[in-house]
Amino acid sequence: WYDLDRNHDGLLDKNEFHKLLNRINLDPSSKTLFQDFQREQHIHGKQITYRQCMDLLNMYTQGAFSGNTQFSMGLALWNKTFGENEDYVSASAFWTFLKETQHEHDATLADVQALVSSVNSMELSRDESSLPVKEGHLSKFRFDCYLHHTINDAYHPDALVQSQDLSQSMSRYWINTSHNTYLTGDQLRSVSSVECYVRALQRGCKCLELDCWDGEIMEDGTPIPVVFHGHTFTSKILFQDIVNCVAAHVKAHSDTFPIILSLENHCSKPFQNVMALCLKETLGSALYVPSGSDTSDGDLPSPLLLRGKVVIKGKRPPEPDDEPVIATLSSVENVVAAEENDDDDDDPYSIHYIEVEKDKKSPTAPAAEEVSVKQSSKIVPELAQLTLFHGTKYK
Repeated sequence: WYDLDRNHDGLLDKNEFHKLLNRINLDPSSKTLFQDFQREQHIHGKQITYRQCMDLLNMYTQGAFSGNTQFSMGLALWNKTFGENEDYVSASAFWTFLKETQHEHDATLADVQALVSSVNSMELSRDESSLPVKEGHLSKFRFDCYLHHTINDAYHPDALVQSQDLSQSMSRYWINTSHNTYLTGDQLRSVSSVECYVRALQRGCKCLELDCWDGEIMEDGTPIPVVFHGHTFTSKILFQDIVNCVAAHVKAHSDTFPIILSLENHCSKPFQNVMALCLKETLGSALYVPSGSDTSDGDLPSPLLLRGKVVIKGKRPPEPDDEPVIATLSSVENVVAAEENDDDDDDPYSIHYIEVEKDKKSPTAPAAEEVSVKQSSKIVPELAQLTLFHGTKYK
């Protein structure tokens, strides 16, 4: 607010308000949201106060304005199942939903009545201010709350009982993994949100994906790496905000099994340096920094050993003692020529040919002469040394 309120008069106009929406990753479907609110609240003039702005945001996130169907998939499901004009559903109708839509065939009507009573006992400020609790019925907002609550988890409670050996190498286990964790919708135009990481962690996801790209450079010269689906219209969120979210989760759940940050890194070196510094300073002792033995071909640490830690997955540059690549001179010349026209969005982990040595022992003709090729990488050492899991790209 204070950043957008440049003249510090305590007011925001329409353009400043839409900039605020972009900052908090809200994308209203209605382009007249600001004017609709002013008209409904009988606000004269072209600006709103801080309190009015907060009221507008609360009303919008609760679906008070028409066209706001993207904010809650739960309410969209309610409209499809029970009707847009219905505010409550009976325990009997909710029972039918559980059987026909959720396929929970073991639930009895008595179970459902107890479930409705339990959901109605939850504290939900927005429901209490708009739709009061109705005995034996579930409101649309509490239905949305139920869908996202742990009582609606899609696994049997018995699965929570640990019955396997977790002292083996991490590579020997299936890991609950998220793809494009930051996206609220499709991969072309949807909104990116830190809240997606919060929900993924709350649902037990242990591997989060971050597509990292160069963002802006601050006035003091500090690079700001961002996360979004590159070369699309998806919105951007700060790498720092995601790391803050993960740090808060680990602090609140110190005995969690390791959280893996899968970095799809498209950043240039200055931005990678900032990423490495962000990970170390924000996560502190919770960040697992691998030793030399961890990054070799031996077994990885076990889930028990990594409990309460954040682990980085990515790609490391070639090790100093890696064997050189053998190729023909003509093929290397083609690659070197391509490197001269390198694109900023190129994979920072791709192989780059930096030194060519002729194999004097080769009896072949000059055009097909074998050469020894040394490899380098665009990844910075500061980030590489934090990487435990070395990703492999298949083509």
